Amino acid sequence: MNNYIENGYMICKSIGNSLNLKDNKPEKCNTKEDIDSRINFLIAHNLVTSLDIVVDKNDLTSLLDKDERKKINDRVNQAVFRQFKCDMMSDNISKSLSENSVRHIVLKGTEFKRFYPDNMVRTSSDIDVYVSPSDEKNADKVLGGMGFIFDKNFENVVFSYKKEPRYYVELHTDMEGFSAKQKSILQALTDNASRVCSEKYSLNDNDFYIYSLFHLYKHFVSSGAGVKMFLDIYLIRKKGALDYEYIVPILDELGIQGFEQAVTKINNHLFEDALADDDIKDVVEFIFDSGTFGKVSNNRHLSKINAKATSVKRWDQMKTNYGVGFDAMKKRYPVLERFPALYPFSFIHRFFNGIIHKRDVIKSAAERERSISKDRVDRYNKILKIMQINIQ
Repeated sequence: MNNYIENGYMICKSIGNSLNLKDNKPEKCNTKEDIDSRINFLIAHNLVTSLDIVVDKNDLTSLLDKDERKKINDRVNQAVFRQFKCDMMSDNISKSLSENSVRHIVLKGTEFKRFYPDNMVRTSSDIDVYVSPSDEKNADKVLGGMGFIFDKNFENVVFSYKKEPRYYVELHTDMEGFSAKQKSILQALTDNASRVCSEKYSLNDNDFYIYSLFHLYKHFVSSGAGVKMFLDIYLIRKKGALDYEYIVPILDELGIQGFEQAVTKINNHLFEDALADDDIKDVVEFIFDSGTFGKVSNNRHLSKINAKATSVKRWDQMKTNYGVGFDAMKKRYPVLERFPALYPFSFIHRFFNGIIHKRDVIKSAAERERSISKDRVDRYNKILKIMQINIQ
């Protein structure tokens, strides 16, 4: 077992001990390389605010000089401060959406806080907000009024915004899902959301668990997922008021019940030191290698997992897939707001611009494809099988 993997296990054990109120004294760092390995792992999995749980302060003092210690402490403090500002911005966004009568649900990131203990800061890189498709334009105006600039959209259902310094918002108009059936099941969860205040709603623990588990599933089959996303699921199971008689049939309909069972085995192994067979250990090493949100290169050969044909009309499907509807093009070409008659001409610009872009994308994709060895593909297929993920 290499140093990075060994320290990864030690980090997860220390986090688990802290969460389960066990005496936690991190294993001693014998060399500076041990500290470097642990810090690199924490950074790779966006867990740097857990530094004091996994590295003893005496080791930091004895093995690192003053400048090195200051650099590490500054990084931790900056991560905590950024999250504090992110939480405040999330509250301000909710307030502004509510003032404009936009019903919304805050997803992922800041919503995980309620499951984390006070001594652990759960960091997030962006703010995820769900609104119904009919409210997307109003939400867009609200964010624009707050100084957010539209960045890009994904399949016309996730709209990305940014604001200096370092604020990022993803506005969702669907609840994910690969297939039409999965999308419908996940979308139905929003109907159960309860009012927090004004127009801000929250998923109950059961539905939040289902959504979060599927989000982990989506990342895992697309590119892999890191320790933090598994820790999220572990904490919801541990702290949430869950009704498995309600949850299990929905997971079964989504086709991820076997995946949940595998995730539970992994979490028990990582955070409760439960025994595991070689297959689970192989998956853990893959998780450690994946980093926070995985690596796209892990799964390029399976890019169409669970993709199914829908009964949507061809033009509507094309507008969704390629973002060529008027609203999507208006975001790309703001001049259409004042001169909608230019809409047909925007296709001409996009066409010629696309030729250049597509040439570069195809070249890049071909180079990435060549870099994927058969061994890598075989290993990933084995990992998916262990996680009870069926490729269609």
